[in-house]
Amino acid sequence: MPLSFRGIVCAALGFALVAASPVWAEEDEASVQELRVVVRELQDQVARQQEQLDERAARLEEEEEASSASGVSRFIEATDVRSWINVNYTYNSRGNRNDHLIGQNSNTGFHDDNHTFQVDQLWFQLDKAVSSESRAGFHTDIAFGETARNAQLAFGGNDSVTVYTAYASFLAPGGYGGIRIDAGELWTLIGAEVVPVSENLNITRGMVWNLQPVSHTGAIASTSVGGFSLAFGVVNAVLSDTATDSDRNKALTGQIAYAADKWDIAGSFIHGSRIGELEDSGIPDPDDPDGGNYPVNRDRNQSDLTLADLVVSFDPTDDITGYVNFTYIWSHPSESPNSNTYAWAAAGRYAFTERTGLASRFEMVVIDPSNRKATDEFALTFTADHMITDYLTGRFEARFDWGINGKYHKAGDPYSFTGGANHQKLFLAEVIYSF
Repeated sequence: MPLSFRGIVCAALGFALVAASPVWAEEDEASVQELRVVVRELQDQVARQQEQLDERAARLEEEEEASSASGVSRFIEATDVRSWINVNYTYNSRGNRNDHLIGQNSNTGFHDDNHTFQVDQLWFQLDKAVSSESRAGFHTDIAFGETARNAQLAFGGNDSVTVYTAYASFLAPGGYGGIRIDAGELWTLIGAEVVPVSENLNITRGMVWNLQPVSHTGAIASTSVGGFSLAFGVVNAVLSDTATDSDRNKALTGQIAYAADKWDIAGSFIHGSRIGELEDSGIPDPDDPDGGNYPVNRDRNQSDLTLADLVVSFDPTDDITGYVNFTYIWSHPSESPNSNTYAWAAAGRYAFTERTGLASRFEMVVIDPSNRKATDEFALTFTADHMITDYLTGRFEARFDWGINGKYHKAGDPYSFTGGANHQKLFLAEVIYSF
């Protein structure tokens, strides 16, 4: 770096003084020594200025490099990543012969097959939260394994993949803490249990969970007012859907929740119509090899469907946590009798130590209470868990289902639905590694 004008002048003055010092030495040696001290101080000051200039130049260079850094690095720094893998084994006491029924287990969510090891979930969750400082964000859940294969309703291996959620978020000014808008594939507002295994008390999902939707495509706006939170949205369909709206009628969903110190309560609903039965349009379909006609849906509102849901969760102490979940399903087809369903589940976990706990769940489902011939269904589940290491957890589960005669299949001819019983007993073992 070149010297400043002040530095050059000081250096020249110092040189002149030093050169003239022999002449002055005879007249006043003390004055010369004093001038020499001044020169040294000026030289030190010039050196310090030069050092400051060098440091400033280095900082500017670092700032330029940081400003031109990759967008990927900034993305990683702002994104929260969670992931885990869980492997389990399922056994059904109703039989395990080599010709056992495919999909023998009932009401279990993602554990349909008996006497089977499976990679349940290889899960990746990415979340960039929104805030008043950063109002745009996103969220996605990507799953591999049996959970993904089951969601695709297809036969495959552990390499099946499903994107369960993928939505963009924006926090708009307004309300108590802003209004958050999520748009894309969203988790449902209904229910207590969820698809991610690490957030449930039990290994298997319950009967009540099997009656509820999982995700929706649409948009949901939410806000908070004190301890209350409100949400309302428009989605494609009442039941779990894909990106295609089959009946072109949207469903409405919403939730009001309150969070206290030791308990939470959330009431949710979703209402919409299901596509009616297809009819013959009378218009020939040129692509039909049999010479048939185009199908047509003449009544898009043929079947209305409403789900109302209430979840009360609690954690009165550090050792106890649990929830009660009540779901009511109202179905109103135009050409069939009323077929309402209500279901409830109560679950809790007690922690014996910081690493070991025991959870239990009891459920009841009543289908069409107006039909006296209908059979109620029940399930009782016990799940023990132990944290083997800081990242590895083992769980063991015993589950008992009973109520509907013929629903629970036993070993028999492949794909045969004969020989059913009114109960099943399941035993599962699982390990979960979080990373």
